[in-house]
Amino acid sequence: MGVMRNYLIPVSQHNAKLLRELIANARTRAGPADAEFLDEMLRTVDSAIESFNRRIRVYFDGNKPTNCWTGSFIIKPYMPETKHVPFEASYAATRYQASYGALILALNELINMVKAGSLSPEQLSLEYPVVIHGDSELVVNQACGKSRCKDPVLRGYFAEAFDLQRRLQNMKVQVRFEHIPRKLNKKEMGLPD
Repeated sequence: MGVMRNYLIPVSQHNAKLLRELIANARTRAGPADAEFLDEMLRTVDSAIESFNRRIRVYFDGNKPTNCWTGSFIIKPYMPETKHVPFEASYAATRYQASYGALILALNELINMVKAGSLSPEQLSLEYPVVIHGDSELVVNQACGKSRCKDPVLRGYFAEAFDLQRRLQNMKVQVRFEHIPRKLNKKEMGLPD
């Protein structure tokens, strides 16, 4: 089971649910020799889904519902609804700037929640208690260190987000970033397509 778990850790909740369905369907057609292996796979996937559900999930997005860019984010299960913050035109003039702005707002909110002691100790004891989801592949890849921030305008946003991540790490809160499809991000945040 430990070997399977190593392969399932980076799987998103959405993909894990799809994988569970595929394994369950294969299990119904499997012979006795394969049944035990598929049952082990199902237990491992269920464990990964349960672990994911215990984590703090942050969803962020930079969007333009009106004539100005807005940063939106939600921290599940702690916030009942998505928070929307309109940005001044001088702060966010592009989708990437608005996405970084939303990420920065969410990270600041997390820091405030940690300082206030409002996060569950059980959740904070997990290996990666906070999973941050965004649909901007550029922002997610830069924030998690997969790619460099080459744009001179975005460097300031990147530096601020990096500093906030470091502050969370100093508070013993590890975060992991995950890029998800735009449609799924909007669904999780309760935003219209």
